[in-house]
Amino acid sequence: MKRIILLAAILACFVGFGQNSATSLNETTGIYVSQQNERSQPSAEVQAILDRISNVGSIPTADNTINLTAAERTLLNDYYGSNATRSAPGDVFVNNVRSSCGDEFGSFPVGGPYTIAPITVITDGHFAGDFDDTGTLYALNFDTGNLDVVDTGTGVQTPVGPLTNLTGTPSGLAWNEADSTMYASSTDGTDTTIYSVDLTTGTCTVIGISGNTLGIWLAIDNAGNAFMADIGDDNLYSIDLGTGLGTVVGPLGIDISFAQDADFDPDTGTLYMGAYIGGGVNFFASVDTATGTATTLGTINADCCEAGLIAIEGTPGGGGGVCPAPMLEVNQDITNTCMANISQTDLAQSYIAVEPISAGAGVEFQALSTGLDVTLSLWDALPNAGGTMLASGTSQTDGVNLFTDVFWDPVVNVTPGNTYYIVIDGDVSLPCVSGNTADPYPGGNVFANAGFTPFPNFDYTFRTYSCDSGGPPCTNATYVAGGLPADIDPGATSTGDCANAPNDYPVTVGDAGTIGVDSNIDNVTLTITHTFDGDLDIWLVSPAGTELILSDQNGGGGDNFINTVFMDGAGPLSGGAPPYTGTFEPDGGTFAAAFDGEDIQGDWLLRICDRFGGDTGTVDAFSISICRPDPPNNDECVDAFTVACGDVVVGETFSFTDSGGNPAPDVWYSFTGSGSPQVVTVSLCDGGTDYGSLLRVFDACGGTEIATNDDACGLQSELSFLSDGTSTYYIMVEGFGSNSGNFSMAITCVDPPVNDECAGALSIDCGQTVVGETNTATFDAAAPVCVTGITAPGVWYVFDDTSGLLTDYTLSMCDGGTDYDSKITVYSGDCGALACVVDNDDSCGLQSEVSWQGDGSTTYYILVHGFGSSTGNFSMELTCAPVPPPNDMIVNSIDVDEIGFPYTDPAVAMPAATLEAGNPTGCN
Repeated sequence: MKRIILLAAILACFVGFGQNSATSLNETTGIYVSQQNERSQPSAEVQAILDRISNVGSIPTADNTINLTAAERTLLNDYYGSNATRSAPGDVFVNNVRSSCGDEFGSFPVGGPYTIAPITVITDGHFAGDFDDTGTLYALNFDTGNLDVVDTGTGVQTPVGPLTNLTGTPSGLAWNEADSTMYASSTDGTDTTIYSVDLTTGTCTVIGISGNTLGIWLAIDNAGNAFMADIGDDNLYSIDLGTGLGTVVGPLGIDISFAQDADFDPDTGTLYMGAYIGGGVNFFASVDTATGTATTLGTINADCCEAGLIAIEGTPGGGGGVCPAPMLEVNQDITNTCMANISQTDLAQSYIAVEPISAGAGVEFQALSTGLDVTLSLWDALPNAGGTMLASGTSQTDGVNLFTDVFWDPVVNVTPGNTYYIVIDGDVSLPCVSGNTADPYPGGNVFANAGFTPFPNFDYTFRTYSCDSGGPPCTNATYVAGGLPADIDPGATSTGDCANAPNDYPVTVGDAGTIGVDSNIDNVTLTITHTFDGDLDIWLVSPAGTELILSDQNGGGGDNFINTVFMDGAGPLSGGAPPYTGTFEPDGGTFAAAFDGEDIQGDWLLRICDRFGGDTGTVDAFSISICRPDPPNNDECVDAFTVACGDVVVGETFSFTDSGGNPAPDVWYSFTGSGSPQVVTVSLCDGGTDYGSLLRVFDACGGTEIATNDDACGLQSELSFLSDGTSTYYIMVEGFGSNSGNFSMAITCVDPPVNDECAGALSIDCGQTVVGETNTATFDAAAPVCVTGITAPGVWYVFDDTSGLLTDYTLSMCDGGTDYDSKITVYSGDCGALACVVDNDDSCGLQSEVSWQGDGSTTYYILVHGFGSSTGNFSMELTCAPVPPPNDMIVNSIDVDEIGFPYTDPAVAMPAATLEAGNPTGCN
């Protein structure tokens, strides 16, 4: 008791509370617990920052240059916000393009004062700029016609490349967080054009015309909503980034002129503009995106500015760098007291880092609350001991959980084994921060009250999170045991042979992964009904047979485990008491160490031994949560899923990205033949595709497109291609236009007809009728187009006339044996150099017939194909009629008396002569 009173006396010397504060002494900890009505002073870490920026808005010197880390700016913004004052300095970067005002590049705080703190002088006219998601500032350079990168620390501008395809005057540049794309605008005085911008080259791609004439800036909020102001009609427009089309929102209420820019504050979602009205007068204004109304907040640089570039750099916490799957690192979740209140200021908890990446932290409060800010920051030393803030963030209490977690954005690299400090701040009306005096976290200390007074034997109830630093990402999956509840030692009150006949309760993990490589055990959760918990030994056994003891006869005469969680980094089970309901580390050590390098796939066992008789129990629930590799996705060609003949696969495209072709999202599959050529049909026509689809097939990733189809069965697609049997082909499933949806894709394979290719053409002779089909044929992309196009699969025939007689030929499909919309094309030459002779689409209904004349010594190649994508069965007849000689009829007889004998005439082909009926007059 003396120690507590003495500690209280010492604390009293350090703490001075205002008259509006109600204070009480926690008799367990000796820490004064204070409830204040409102914040009376900034915390020590905030005050340290305020001391450094006392000259914000003046030209920097060696003594007052603003060098705040992103985490410090976050903390300061939170402080300013809670006091309804202003934001942290350096939020708004500005290029003053008015040469008479100095052409300065610098910054000022969003909340003012609006005096630019110069960084350098930039004489080039940057007429728009914005930050991308990496924090890189890009700008449109009017003088050089380039896209520039501007270093916000030095003002050095580095050209990316020329603004290719951008016409007129560049006027707007804005990053879209929703689709990770930079957009630009330009005006030629008549039309305003919207573009997407390639940040690696500067190349602009036209999206469309907005419809307003003098669009002067472009700004996009975090949700992807785009807006533009027009200096011609002084209206605010909303912009459709898919088409470029603008829609009037409403009048700004300011007569704006010349160069100016605007940007959304990514932290608050507020649209701010540098509203230039001429004569050096440039207002800084907020803009209501619902009405268009601009509200002036002040003038920039005391009426000597033309802000061609306005770009607001958001503070951490807006996304992009947060850990996608935080893992619990240190979990000190035992509480037995109210430790301290926020109003006491300078609350901190030290801990020792276990993992190399810190992802966040959390603290527990004594009571539930809703909507109150909790600000946590990570430091490498206490703020009053020269520490540097590494990360900071704010979350709100949710009315459901006593713990409130804050995750760093971005995550922070730390050194395992080093001590770090979590500074706790927030709304002064938050409930008391929970703590523990009985089982302190080893290596940790509580700090509280002005000056971060240490209390080495106590801990706040806290936890930290890490982020996996290597290997592919993983996603938690929970595997639940079946067949429960089940008795422990059915028919008996103790386990007769713990070594050889324990009680095993399996749960099956079907996924693949390796612990320590791409997977880890997040937790084991169990519920056991049993009196005298101290009778039980409980193990987790891996599929490889490795045992890790979870509880080694803990709990004495207490009863039951109720939703008890075992997790690496948690406190020991010995620190709790039955019924066990919290989170604890296994008695035998960590899951990570015990099962390192083992496969996760197989049966995991909960093994229980009841070492003493006299009572029974049941295992009511058992589950294991494993962070295992994310299932691979086929968003890109190089990650294509394999398909084979006979497969039917179902999938969707709406959650994937566009990798080419139409602007629709797409997925990829690969097909490799079985060794011999086959016709492969890819079909979306089984009824399982619910959108306007499109199929493409390529011979390699980034290679040549060999087949494509949009609509084969309504709005759905089907195509066929010839596999050579050994090559790999890549199938893109996408949509018409930008359509996406669910699909069902069937892969069928048939051996192609022997005459599928020109080189395999089958012979046809005069007077012969051939029957065949094109259903299993492939498209002949290399065949020359004569008059009618070649769009459907076809088969080949060859006719070699050696008669030497001038002959009329007819190929006809008009005998009723053709059941589809056919085409015929006839070529001379050879397969490597085909020359058009004749072709036909429709001659007798939808069927085809062609006629031509030949010299009796030419080889002809015949392609039987179809209209559109039509295929089917056909019957085709070839008729040949030699052309009779010129003197076939008596009226055309040749007078040989005048020619003489012997008479020879190679033009008279006697085999082609016909029989003339009757008895010519005067001829005996």
